[in-house]
Amino acid sequence: MSATESTRTQSRTPPAELVSAESKLVYFYLRSCESATVDDLHESLGMKKITIYPVLDSLRGRGLVARDGQSFRATAA
Repeated sequence: MSATESTRTQSRTPPAELVSAESKLVYFYLRSCESATVDDLHESLGMKKITIYPVLDSLRGRGLVARDGQSFRATAA
């Protein structure tokens, strides 16, 4: 496997600590864009806001997501 193929495979593999489908979905969405608000996540992913907040808190607690004002962004590659 080449270094490029290895990097592509790693970028599609979620961190091992992410077990819920919602966490993986939000994490990969944030990885695919520069940043997103809760409203963006709600509209794009079709998730209820009441579900999004604890997912973001969990991702932030693991150091995988950072908050910039009202926006969130992925921090880990």
